[in-house]
Amino acid sequence: MKKLLQASAASPRWTVAERCAIGDTNGEVDINISQNSVSSSILPILDACVASAPDSKYIGVERVPVITLESIAPGYLKDSNAPFLKIDAQGFEHAVLAGAGNILPKIKGIQIELSLVPLYDGQLLFRQLWDYLESAGFSLQFILPGFTDDTTGRQLQADGLFFRNETVHPPE
Repeated sequence: MKKLLQASAASPRWTVAERCAIGDTNGEVDINISQNSVSSSILPILDACVASAPDSKYIGVERVPVITLESIAPGYLKDSNAPFLKIDAQGFEHAVLAGAGNILPKIKGIQIELSLVPLYDGQLLFRQLWDYLESAGFSLQFILPGFTDDTTGRQLQADGLFFRNETVHPPE
């Protein structure tokens, strides 16, 4: 957090949000801390993830505040006319979307991590998140390569870029 605050100090337009998890409720939650930090998650990690990235193993747990996107986003989005949301929540993406509430209809684009195989216990996979976003009025426009198992070459995750249907196909 210290490095982030130092880096952002030079830019008056860069706002650092409070330290918290984003989910589908407001309260507190335990986050599992991984050795590599980027694999830390609220969800339990599965053996398949650790086998593909041994440094993803959990080495601790930390209690953190959890808040919904609906409760935190309005202050950040008040001057935005085309908000874009990036979600990389290590299997907890659906909970972030479920807590978006009345913010989700204002979002014009979303970049979201999509798992092709289960890596975290309880996560939704690629097709389930795609269907969820389609039902919310978004279309998948692009797929970016993501996490790959170096031993097998199998792609395990990708980032999907979704945009609101009216953004992609404006009314005539």
